Amino acid sequence: MCNVLYNKARKFATEARQKYGISYLEPISMEIVYKLSNISCIKKPLESDISGIFIRFNNTKVVVINTSKTLGHQNFTAAHELYHSEFDKNLEARVCKAGLFDLKNESEMMADLFAAHFLMPEEGIKFHLSRRKDDFNNIELIDVIYLEQLYGVSHTAMLVRLQQLQIIDEKTKKEFLPKIRLNARKYGYDNSLYIPTNEDVILSNYVEQAQKALDKDLITFSRYEELLRDANLLEYEYDEEVEDYVD
Repeated sequence: MCNVLYNKARKFATEARQKYGISYLEPISMEIVYKLSNISCIKKPLESDISGIFIRFNNTKVVVINTSKTLGHQNFTAAHELYHSEFDKNLEARVCKAGLFDLKNESEMMADLFAAHFLMPEEGIKFHLSRRKDDFNNIELIDVIYLEQLYGVSHTAMLVRLQQLQIIDEKTKKEFLPKIRLNARKYGYDNSLYIPTNEDVILSNYVEQAQKALDKDLITFSRYEELLRDANLLEYEYDEEVEDYVD
């Protein structure tokens, strides 16, 4: 793997963590990152091997995440697409398929390296591992599961990352790879990280902007409803007579 690309991706990941106020030890919620960004994120199940899609149109940036993939896979894809959004300045659109660290495409390689650094920073991995182990030469499967659960990434992504950091070797990676759901349950973890969510969610300030336009009389209520309907966000009837209750 090219050291120049590796170090460049690490620099970008550090910049992104600083931008969103996340320390190098802290696990990341990609949903929160997208809520803080100016990027619209659409999460929906897709009947294909596509992991994610990035689209840029003028100042609008949209990311689509395939929720028919596992939750851990989705989180890595969300970070991958964040790279295209923030740092791939000349990229207008890209369909991204599963496959860690595509050596054939520099942009895809950079996006994967960025995601690895952004979600699983070396300092954080080693800090949390050192709280469990005095010796990194004695890594067990439960340590890997602990780390991937902490950082919200797939089992494969964490194994590849630990190999990148020379904490495990290829032989150990292969030994630790099989039966992750069974092994996670055995050590007391749930399987949600390793299962598709198939959810249909929009993370965007689209509704907020539409509501502001309505409040300022920049659009009519019918136009407001039309905007929400176009985005499949009109899930309830507006009724001024409905009383709010305080918990």
